[in-house]
Amino acid sequence: MRKILISTLAIVAATALVASAGGLNVTHGGIRAGYVAPEDPIDATVGFGAEVGFSFANVPNFSFALEGNYWSKNYSEDFLGTTWDWTFSDISVGISGRYEFSAVSEVVHPYLGAGAGLHMVKVESETIFGSLSVTDNKFGGHAFGGLKFPVSPVVNFFAEGRYTMVNPDYLGIFGGLTYSFMK
Repeated sequence: MRKILISTLAIVAATALVASAGGLNVTHGGIRAGYVAPEDPIDATVGFGAEVGFSFANVPNFSFALEGNYWSKNYSEDFLGTTWDWTFSDISVGISGRYEFSAVSEVVHPYLGAGAGLHMVKVESETIFGSLSVTDNKFGGHAFGGLKFPVSPVVNFFAEGRYTMVNPDYLGIFGGLTYSFMK
C-alpha cells in the first residue's frame, strides 16, 4: 500500500511539473481496469490504473499521459518436491505517447501508442524452508492500441489492448473512463 501511495504522489508531482511548462494543456484524467495475462507460470489476473493526459497546443492528434498501473497474483508451483506459494506484484509509473487517428465516425475514435516506465516488481514466497521476498526496480516498455467512445461531451469510454515488455512480459485488455478537462 505504501508503494501505491508513493507512486500516486510521484504521478501528481510529475503532473504539476509538466503542466507548469509552457504550451502544454492538461487534457484529461482517467481510470482503467482489466484482464492481465503474464508469462507462465503466473496465471491471468485483474489489473488497474490511472492516468493524467496532456497535449501540446499546436500538435494535433498527439497526446501523452503520465500513468500508474498495478496488478498482483498469487500462485503455487511445485519445486524440489514441495509446493511453493508465490505472490507476484507489479507497480508501474510511466509515460505514454498516443496518436489518435481521424474519427471513423462520431462514436469511434481509434488510437495507437507506446511508452516506457519504471516497474517496481515484488516476488514473495512462503515455503517449508521459510520466507523469501525480492523487490526489483525494472525499466520496461509498452505498446497499445484502442478505441475511444464518447459517452458525453466530457466523458469517454475506452477499450484497449496493451503489451508490456518487462520481466515477465504481459498482455492486458483494459476498459476505462476518461474525463476531459477541455472541450
